[in-house]
Amino acid sequence: DCLRAQGQRRARLSTLGDNNLPPSCGKEIEEGGVFLRAGKKAEIELPWHVGIYREDREDFTQICGGSLISSDAVLSAAHCFWDDNHEKAHNKSRFRVAVGKYYRDWNIKEEGMQERELKEIIIHDGYRGRARQFTNDVAILKLEKPVNLTPEIVPVCYDSQTHLVDGDIGKVSHWGVNEQNEWRKELISTQLPFVQFATCWNTIPQSFQQFLTRDKFCAGYTN
Repeated sequence: DCLRAQGQRRARLSTLGDNNLPPSCGKEIEEGGVFLRAGKKAEIELPWHVGIYREDREDFTQICGGSLISSDAVLSAAHCFWDDNHEKAHNKSRFRVAVGKYYRDWNIKEEGMQERELKEIIIHDGYRGRARQFTNDVAILKLEKPVNLTPEIVPVCYDSQTHLVDGDIGKVSHWGVNEQNEWRKELISTQLPFVQFATCWNTIPQSFQQFLTRDKFCAGYTN
């Protein structure tokens, strides 16, 4: 039964989005790739970055990020959409996504960006939020309408056979907090090294160890 369930999940994933990703998938925009954003020049490195927004008092606030995996599907984290009180996903109408976006503020409309509503939120079958230490924290968002792929909007490649090893360096685009502990207004990219599970376990606070389940990996610096 377990193998059958896993096979069904893989089959469902294989039906999402385009059957064939474009040859340019997973390629960073070459250094110096500058685009016009709200009348100003902006540098975008990872063209698969997706901003995820939730409705908040008649406006939309950026709450999470995701990766474009096809023209009509986004890979993200389940906890961004999960309602712990009712143990199910929030209503899809509360969310919007934006691709090709440089400024975090939803109300800044930019040349080249595209906004989409959600057609479906697919949460991993085994996810139950805090009740299961956020195990299987994966969600796939089906878009109501496919995005148009452009030089600054390109899906990431995905390969289930790849295994990370010591020395691997990854890159993430984000609007994370700055040195003043304030949310950044403009998108940046940061390089982070892969950290072995045992090293990560021994480095993080003991109170957080319960959430470091075997389906996760660590990246970052220990200093």
